Amino acid sequence: MEKWDEALNFGMQAHELTPQDFRPCTLVGAVYIETGHYDLGQTWYNKAVERGYSEKSVDDELRGIFMRAEKSKKQALRVYLLSVDPDRYSWTNKK
Repeated sequence: MEKWDEALNFGMQAHELTPQDFRPCTLVGAVYIETGHYDLGQTWYNKAVERGYSEKSVDDELRGIFMRAEKSKKQALRVYLLSVDPDRYSWTNKK
């Protein structure tokens, strides 16, 4: 499943073809988050929100990525999200 380079490539191509669609932005954002490039992932999720994707949907995706992550990656993502917004991402502290 983890064909990150291929997914990133397709997401970038889709974004070039449909620059006003939020879907490619969420794909690219998710790939970056899952590969530990949190700032880039956040940038792409922000682009998705600018194109009509809801913040709740972003949070739902981030929660899913977080829940599926292995322990070491989960801790790094927790630290990042809490540094961005400790209230919005307080759910990362729940067990």
